[in-house]
Amino acid sequence: MGGLYYVVRCLKCSGISVTRARKVHKCPFCGERVTINDLTVLHVTNEARRARQLVSLLKERRSMPD
Repeated sequence: MGGLYYVVRCLKCSGISVTRARKVHKCPFCGERVTINDLTVLHVTNEARRARQLVSLLKERRSMPD
């Protein structure tokens, strides 16, 4: 399936997720609705598998103690 996948961070809860939305994304963690232009885009890819891998990696890194 074509298109772009955006790995984004929610402005409200800092949750990391994947979206294909072009205008508005609803955070799956807190329910906040944010326009794509206002989100923190961490990565863009055209492969869904790669986007999911990046989300997993970023969540893992975030949970590691310093």
